[in-house]
Amino acid sequence: MFSLKYDEVFVHTGNILKMGDIKLKTGSKSSDELLVALKGTLEKGTYEESEKLLKITNLDILYEADPKELVTSVKVFLKTPSKEALRNAVEQVLKTLENLTIDSLIIWYPETMIEEPSTKLLDIWTVLEEYVHEGRVKNLGIADLDTKVFVSLYNKVKEKPSIFHLTVQNCCVVPVDLQEFSREHEIQLLTHNDPPDILPEESIMDEFKNLNVYWIARYHSHVKCRGVLVSKGYLLSFQA
Repeated sequence: MFSLKYDEVFVHTGNILKMGDIKLKTGSKSSDELLVALKGTLEKGTYEESEKLLKITNLDILYEADPKELVTSVKVFLKTPSKEALRNAVEQVLKTLENLTIDSLIIWYPETMIEEPSTKLLDIWTVLEEYVHEGRVKNLGIADLDTKVFVSLYNKVKEKPSIFHLTVQNCCVVPVDLQEFSREHEIQLLTHNDPPDILPEESIMDEFKNLNVYWIARYHSHVKCRGVLVSKGYLLSFQA
């Protein structure tokens, strides 16, 4: 197990569009896709050790395109929610993909909230605002909040979310109050089929047992003006 030797294991699946094993049936969960990609990376990736850090990457199958010609969307799953985890995830995405900016950055936050966003979420949001102020992220979004929590978050933060990522797994009807609020504030309602937890503890491979999933980031890159998807992949950080 990696946990016996390393304090952190970083995995980049590379461009899974070029992975022959990624052929999921219609309706399959993104968690299934992630597990297949993770397994393929462990089998075929390059291993690089540095003190107590292990990097496993599939960089040989990245896209062949100028990053400046791409529109990149990123969703960060904060399995261990903290400002440090979010900052680490965004920095790794920017470094790995050689992007000058992320066009849209959506976060998944694991804690359940009722009516109001937690102080912790509001504190984490300030990290996103820093990236917007620096010009490294253009648009912000968040996934699967209760409508009242989302509205309250919108009203409390300086840099407003312009994207709401809405699950279609349990419901196919967008709440009326969310529709109205989104229209009034020009918020994009985008749907997804991510499960409530994209990498639950019971699904983690033996190699990562006793390591905590720090964060998971998924990216999509399209060619500007053409809308052609040229790259999709996952980055993961496991820590002791």
